[in-house]
Order: sequence, then structure tokens, then C-alpha cells
Amino acid sequence: MPRSIKVRVTICFLAFAILPFFSGKAHAQSTSGSATTSWGNYGWQVDQAPVTTTFTSIAGFHTPPGLVQIGVNLSHATTVHEVHGNISLATWAGGSCGNGSIIAQVLDQNLNAIAAMKLQVFGPGTTNVPITGTFTTPLQVTSLFLQYFVDLCGAQTVSVSLVMS
Repeated sequence: MPRSIKVRVTICFLAFAILPFFSGKAHAQSTSGSATTSWGNYGWQVDQAPVTTTFTSIAGFHTPPGLVQIGVNLSHATTVHEVHGNISLATWAGGSCGNGSIIAQVLDQNLNAIAAMKLQVFGPGTTNVPITGTFTTPLQVTSLFLQYFVDLCGAQTVSVSLVMS
């Protein structure tokens, strides 16, 4: 193969090899986890894009376990300047009392609160509370914890949906 053709082939190969890095499309990296436990079940997912980190979780409780802490892995460290989203609680008919009461927190690796809420629902129903916050000193976050304190009987489900940037 003549030298000029080899050079052109090499240039074309390199151009196609590095093209994805300059295409302007950034892809989110995701981590997730779930489990079934003696008190209920939970699932969470973190999507980390270059500018935002989206965190969603759901946990269902059929017995009040007291304090529960669930570790959440991140694909890479992130800096949190502000947070927006919702925390919701739903209680279901049946069970031993049909009421719900929970303290739900999203914490960083140093147990700094990123979002926290005390929610109560008496009888079957739902409540949804918006979360908006700005940190004067940004948090350097390498991992998260979901922490719940459930103190009332009754089947209940807590949902968290946050966007952090």
C-alpha cells in the first residue's frame, strides 16, 4: 500500500475514533439498586450526566422498621449546588392501622442532608412535597444514603425524585 494511502487511512481511522468525544452528545452514567427485606422493599436509580444528577427511589413498608439506612452508589463524584424535586408518601387501605408516618432523608457520604422531609398521612391517601434548595457551600458528593424513620403501622410507600446540579 502506498504511503499516502496509509496516511489517509490512519487519519480517517483516528477521525472516526475520536468523533464521539466531539459530537456534543453527553451520555448519562447510571447506577441502581434494589432489595426485598423483612420490612418491605426498595429500589433506587442515579443517572449522572455532565451537568445534572437525577436520583429516584421508591420504598414500600409493610411493617414499621424504625430507622433504615440504604447505601446508594454513584458512578463518579459530583458537586451539588442546588436540588429540586419531590418527596411523596402514600398510605394504603388495610394493614393494621392504615396510617403512614415517615422521615425521609437523602444524605451525602458525610451524612449532610441534601433533602429531608417528615411526612404523615392519616388513613388511605397521599401527600407530595416539593423540594427546592441551594447550597451556599457546594457539596462534594461521592455517595448517597437514603435514610428512613418509619414509626406508624400500616402499608406505606415513599417516593423520592430529585435533580441535583
